[in-house]
Amino acid sequence: MNIDRFSEQVSSLTQRLNLMLNGDESFSCADPEVTAAAFKELGIAVEELQVAVEELQQQNDSLAYAVETANVERGRYEHLFRFAPQAYLVTNLKGEVLEANLMASQLLGVPPEYLAKKPLVVYVDAADRPKFWTELMRRQERDYYQEWELGLASRNANVTVAACSTVAIRDRTGQPVGFQWALRDITHRKRLQRWQSNKQETASSPAELLLKDRPLQSFSRGEIIPLQPQSLGYVSEGLVKLTTLTDHNKEVLLGLMGPGTPFGRLLTALPLHEVMALSDVQVAFIDLDELLIAPELTHHLFVGTAHRLQQTELLLAISGEPNAEKRLRQMLEFLKVEVGEAVDQGIRLSIRLTHEDLASACCTTRVTITRLLGKLQQEGSVLLDDKSHLVLLDS
Repeated sequence: MNIDRFSEQVSSLTQRLNLMLNGDESFSCADPEVTAAAFKELGIAVEELQVAVEELQQQNDSLAYAVETANVERGRYEHLFRFAPQAYLVTNLKGEVLEANLMASQLLGVPPEYLAKKPLVVYVDAADRPKFWTELMRRQERDYYQEWELGLASRNANVTVAACSTVAIRDRTGQPVGFQWALRDITHRKRLQRWQSNKQETASSPAELLLKDRPLQSFSRGEIIPLQPQSLGYVSEGLVKLTTLTDHNKEVLLGLMGPGTPFGRLLTALPLHEVMALSDVQVAFIDLDELLIAPELTHHLFVGTAHRLQQTELLLAISGEPNAEKRLRQMLEFLKVEVGEAVDQGIRLSIRLTHEDLASACCTTRVTITRLLGKLQQEGSVLLDDKSHLVLLDS
């Protein structure tokens, strides 16, 4: 019922009745007594209608307030759902995503707008898809509140292990119409369990245990390796360099890291801190939470961190040398130890360094490095091989 239109109709009827009661000629009647009785009854009916209109208006106002309150509450719970610190999903019986919050989007590695109406099974690891369908069938028949584990495959082919709580959404008759999902990332916990198990069952080295079942990311020479705020990078293969920039936009070498060396924001206080691949590199990222619960892992990473500290002291000592030629000679000795490999003529640096690279490392200019390297070549201390690698000749 349209309460406003009904109110207008009652008002119009009241006006017409008043005209009749006041003796309007257009409403004259042959039998005055009958007319008077009818008018009286109509007046009573109109009064009752007016009371009904007022009651309906109050009810309408109450309903409007209730709807507004419900919309506010709905918005609040939508906000809580969207920004909840745990991954939540709603799917239909076919497993198609109807709703997903931001944590679910982050866990699956897919923007929220691309999750809608997508089958959840496409994000499930192929090995776990039979289990996925089995669990959905079980939970349609009756409610199970126990968590179950599921492997989720992201776009970069990494598999995340999730603990799932899946409960059927039922209509008034008790028939299932969809599922509510709560997902927790337990990858680090499972990895730690495997770490402990492998440590007891095998005699593998700490590095092998650390990298076992852990996804590796590959970077090409010259590529910048992103620093993850809640993780430590761990070099598995290749060589990377750490640098920073001065106020004059000049690059300063902070260290060279080979296999077994960690890096990350946790290990620096510099606001500008860049990690670049000097060769083809493979890097594993270790979540900081793992370090809190795996003392063996922390101990292994401490060895690499200690080596970085020793490097830093050597580089500080080199940068403090006032003579540019001595700085270059000391830097070449440093590189000889860190990245040198034995060849027939002497020690070959495994990375190809430009004059600009050496100038940055030695805190001098490219012109100075070119002049000093020419002098060292004339002395027979260094040479360039056919691949432009420096070779430090045996004296």
